[in-house]
Amino acid sequence: MTKVIRFTASWCGPCKVYAPVFEEVKNETANVDFETIDVDTGNPLISEHGIRNVPTTLMIRQDGSTKKQSGNISKKELLEFIKN
Repeated sequence: MTKVIRFTASWCGPCKVYAPVFEEVKNETANVDFETIDVDTGNPLISEHGIRNVPTTLMIRQDGSTKKQSGNISKKELLEFIKN
């Protein structure tokens, strides 16, 4: 299954703006696993995927390929990000 991860931080203003967009797409999208990771937790995926900015959205496809986008993105952009 495709996984979409939102890397965020509690102190990040843009992350707070992006959170409702991410949740809305999560609630409307089937067959995709959504996850949120706070970069202050030390989760190994942070360094494994070179996350340096927040918010960052990472998609991991079933074949193991990845794609990432830093910064806030709109609902339309997030849906396109997942689709393509």
